Amino acid sequence: MNDIEHIRAHFRASIDTKQRAMEALDQAIARAGLRMVEALREEHKILSCGNGGSAGDAQHFSSELLNRFERDRPGLPAIALTTDSSTLTSIANDYSYEQVFAKQVQALGQAGDLLLAISTSGNSPNVVAAIREAQRLGMGVIALTGRDGGEIAGLLGGGDIELRVPADSTARVQEVHLLLIHCLCDLIDRHLFFGETWATVSASPGASARSCRRNACTPSPPTASPTATTTPASRPCPMPSPWPRQRTRCWPSCACAANWARHSSPAAAAPAPPAPPYPSTVAWY
Repeated sequence: MNDIEHIRAHFRASIDTKQRAMEALDQAIARAGLRMVEALREEHKILSCGNGGSAGDAQHFSSELLNRFERDRPGLPAIALTTDSSTLTSIANDYSYEQVFAKQVQALGQAGDLLLAISTSGNSPNVVAAIREAQRLGMGVIALTGRDGGEIAGLLGGGDIELRVPADSTARVQEVHLLLIHCLCDLIDRHLFFGETWATVSASPGASARSCRRNACTPSPPTASPTATTTPASRPCPMPSPWPRQRTRCWPSCACAANWARHSSPAAAAPAPPAPPYPSTVAWY
């Protein structure tokens, strides 16, 4: 097999693994995404951990939440337990490497938070220890594994979710783990900020438009589109915060602002112009 054939074999193997994972995991991915949405909506956070490539995946996930995924939106609370070299090395030196994540979960985790635990084999001792500590604290666990699920598969309780990639190759499992992370990030964004549940435009012009948050409906279309000089008190909040303690805070978003503007002008049938980048939308925050 020459180099080109070898490269093509990698692509075919990756495609095949992803197709099998899609058939096996689509329902579980949806449940995991909604579990994350529920936790974030209740003002909880998501901790993530893993080793090697899985550490990179843990950091990838947290950065997508803290910053953004594909569209501009407010940051979400997530912490990768793999990034602080001083903390990791002090725990490993004073206790053991097996405790590098569990000690951080003990310090940072609270009941209702979630732990995204990533291990291609399902047997990483420090990830297993982190799961045990998370369960002790009353946290939920979403585990990304591969092969036979390893020790992690036997640890998970009824409220936990395992996304086990049907593959034995570490490379193939890691490739699907990245896709799973992107699916989870997309589900979070759709349900909290951009999905039909959260940002709906009514079918007929002039009809009442629902707000971007369920149970916070705008009774009638606003009379003027939002501008940088419009004060929050002079118009309905286009995107009330998903967090109960911050209900009075307006969160502009590209999708929501476009929907809001569409019902604020006589030219409702005209397509809304693209929203400016996120830093500009907070001028009337």
